[in-house]
Amino acid sequence: MEEKTKIEVLLGKVLPKIAEQKRARKKQMAASQRFNLFFSMGIQTKEVPICRLLQDLLSPTGTHGLGAIFLTSFNKVVLGGLMADSELNHAVVYREERTEQDRRIDLTIETDKRYIPIEVKIFAGDRTGQCMDYYQEKENNRKVTGKPEPTVLYYLTPDGHPPSAESMGGLLVGTHIKTISFYEDVIAWIKDSLSESSVEKAPYVKYTLLQFMDVIERWRALLENREIFDFINGLDPDEQECAVMIYKSINAARSGREQDFLSLVDTEIRKIKEMKKMDHLSVEDKNEHDSRYRYSDQGSGIYIVLKPNAKKTKLTIYCIKNDKVDDTSQNEDELNFGTEDFSETIFNPSHLDDYVNECVEKIKGYLP
Repeated sequence: MEEKTKIEVLLGKVLPKIAEQKRARKKQMAASQRFNLFFSMGIQTKEVPICRLLQDLLSPTGTHGLGAIFLTSFNKVVLGGLMADSELNHAVVYREERTEQDRRIDLTIETDKRYIPIEVKIFAGDRTGQCMDYYQEKENNRKVTGKPEPTVLYYLTPDGHPPSAESMGGLLVGTHIKTISFYEDVIAWIKDSLSESSVEKAPYVKYTLLQFMDVIERWRALLENREIFDFINGLDPDEQECAVMIYKSINAARSGREQDFLSLVDTEIRKIKEMKKMDHLSVEDKNEHDSRYRYSDQGSGIYIVLKPNAKKTKLTIYCIKNDKVDDTSQNEDELNFGTEDFSETIFNPSHLDDYVNECVEKIKGYLP
């Protein structure tokens, strides 16, 4: 198969995944405009503070002051009514209980009839024998204390995937382990809890739940990136070779597209110069060292500089009074490309003309 055909086949496989990722990225961008305390504190993917919140919510004596309302909802929505109503009010929720193997179980719900260990994995991987250790620890505790109901370990992840075989060590999903997800089960639990009138009347609790739900929704974009990574890792050798060829070619293509953009802006400014007979306006070449593109009014010493930022998510238009972009007497404006790379955005022909026109209009505002 010719290299071009191989690349076309590969792109046919990967483009739908990338399109889905871009949709998730746009949704993520819209969500990122909202204030969220978890993100402000940098704990949005940290398992320890997330588990602390889960423990406090599930505990009938939690600081929310609403008794067993969250545990009751969790039992109904996530556990499928596993516990009888009589178990709930006196249940105790532990965090980071140590096992004999000196490991820590993230969460454990204990009633007079059972232990329910919960292992939380947000983006961390499993360790060898981890789920087996947690299951055996609580099953042994159950036998010693005489609790009648067998132990089932709940494995909580963003998307509900099962633990690794190395972690389970012979345990069976569905019998010894049940998988639950943040995206489906925890979101449904939060929504059910928010429907309670007592939660509606507790604004601090209500808005904490809303922000927690927002955090979980934003995890989806992170998971999309991992899915693309796993997809690339699963390619056969020929496909991986094609992927490398695409990767090596893309920087040159992006650079060329950036030059196209700047050339189109240049053409439009030259048209303005001729139409308005602005003889004093000179259009200078792009500076290769720092990627600046300049228009200078030699009469007044004004320079207008187009400069992408480091991540190329925006193009800053500086109007300065000398040859230093760091001059404190500068004015500036921006073309903002959101989360998209500058060159990625203008690869789309429909976007290219729009951004050229917008850039030219901003530059015209600085010209004499």
